[in-house]
Amino acid sequence: MRKINKTILWTMLLCIVLGAVIVLAGQWTLHKTSSTEFCLSCHTMQAPYEEYTGSVHFQNQKGIRAECADCHIPEGGVDYLVAKLLASKDVYHQFITKKIDTPEKFEEHRLEMAQTVWAQLKASDSATCRSCHSMDAMDLDAQSADAAKCTKWAFRKNKPVLIATKASPISHPK
Repeated sequence: MRKINKTILWTMLLCIVLGAVIVLAGQWTLHKTSSTEFCLSCHTMQAPYEEYTGSVHFQNQKGIRAECADCHIPEGGVDYLVAKLLASKDVYHQFITKKIDTPEKFEEHRLEMAQTVWAQLKASDSATCRSCHSMDAMDLDAQSADAAKCTKWAFRKNKPVLIATKASPISHPK
């Protein structure tokens, strides 16, 4: 009886340690695959990256930088995991189907990919945008006339400004 109890205890301890290692390795992997460096290493993203580096999301007077994950992956919880799973399609299309494995193919499918992102933003009520942007903190006087007009329209219609403008540091598809 005593030997069985020791075996059970050692088995339980081993399972707990193994479970902790798996959870920590999974967390580390999720964190590393959310980095801008990872996105650039896996995707045909050089042109979008160059567009991003020329935007205020990359460099601005406040010194605030939005990385790829800030715009494309919701913070925490189930939405985070769902976004990570859905992002695996990019790896699939890059390496398996070769659908976006060259800059030319990427450009060919750019509108389709942008529409997917816009639909995700609409479905989440621009959650990733709103994690940095607050409509009530926007200084309309500091915005261009077009941006201020769009912001006012969004306030009146109770719409997210970022959906109204489809604002993005990446060029809009043609």
